[in-house]
Amino acid sequence: MKHVKKGILFFAGWFFVLLGLVGLVTPFLQGILFIILGIYILSIAHKPLGEKIEKYMRRFPAIDRICNRRKERKDSGDSPQ
Repeated sequence: MKHVKKGILFFAGWFFVLLGLVGLVTPFLQGILFIILGIYILSIAHKPLGEKIEKYMRRFPAIDRICNRRKERKDSGDSPQ
């Protein structure tokens, strides 16, 4: 069952990345949004990618602070202003 979940996540991640690439050249899709979503899903399914993302978060602490702030808001139930 674990392999099935990992396979579904892997497929979904690549689907969103490809959808994002299509969205970069079409006016009606938000390409970058789908690319970021796809990379996030792939980082869950593929540990080396997740580790690389963590490395970049340490390298660029401003992005890490933004992500952590949004995560803290979500966990506390506050809505963004």
